[in-house]
Amino acid sequence: MNRALRMGFSVVGAGLLSLLAGCATTTETGGGGDVAPNPYATLDQLTGNQTFQSAQVRVQRDAAGAVSATGAESFGNGIALSYDAAADSYTVSNAGTKLDSFAPSDLQASSTSSSRVYQKTAGTGTAALTVARGVVGGVPLSYTQFTTYVAADAAGQRQWISVGGQPTLGPDMPTAGTGTYTTAVSGTVVRDGKTYVAPAASSTATFTADFGARTVATTVHLIGSLPTTPETTVDFGTVTGAGVIERNASGFTGAFTGTTGAGFAGVFTGSAAQEMGYVFSYGKGADQVTGTVAGRKN
Repeated sequence: MNRALRMGFSVVGAGLLSLLAGCATTTETGGGGDVAPNPYATLDQLTGNQTFQSAQVRVQRDAAGAVSATGAESFGNGIALSYDAAADSYTVSNAGTKLDSFAPSDLQASSTSSSRVYQKTAGTGTAALTVARGVVGGVPLSYTQFTTYVAADAAGQRQWISVGGQPTLGPDMPTAGTGTYTTAVSGTVVRDGKTYVAPAASSTATFTADFGARTVATTVHLIGSLPTTPETTVDFGTVTGAGVIERNASGFTGAFTGTTGAGFAGVFTGSAAQEMGYVFSYGKGADQVTGTVAGRKN
């Protein structure tokens, strides 16, 4: 297994993309010697060149930090992250257009076993890439990962926050019953020009799917602080969201009541929607909020 995948990266062989709708695969050999694709290889089992599809939210800020534009795209329409095993490099693309690439020399010392961080100078500004495994209750998920790409210069900042991994194939999605997920949520809140960090340790979320009705319901409750005064926390309240699961697919999108902005977009991952992840962006009053939710089915 290559070094990048041991660190929590996964991606999909480009030649299999149309066949497996975004799933990365390894192979299994049966007793007769036949080789069959395994669409539910865990992230740790993947090797070689890979490409990940995603669902995403986009946020654009001006030079003063105010949000000037937002948007959300369903699974398969977000950024694609490609890994070149020979070069140990990563390319970020959106709608078939290359946005950026990152080499081993861009890897930052802040990277961990579950999160890789890249940063570099790009023209007159900077570009950064973070790829992190979904973690719930301190345990990394097997099929779900989050990617954030940020490009910043004197004019402002553009941010893509996405979720992907090993998506549940359409035929394997449950079509009846409900699923409740144990979750972890983290986010950032910009209020009055200050950026608060709301970690999973202090914030909570709920997530339920009605597979028969193809709907999802969620709540997000963020509690955070300024990095300079972590002992002083601020409760940003709870928002309630509802969304729709795509027909014959594993992606879902939705919105939060009483908010503005992109809402949320996500995907079920693993066989029979074992896991899920979504990304969100919304405005509520003076607050501009972004973040991620990861979940494991109970």
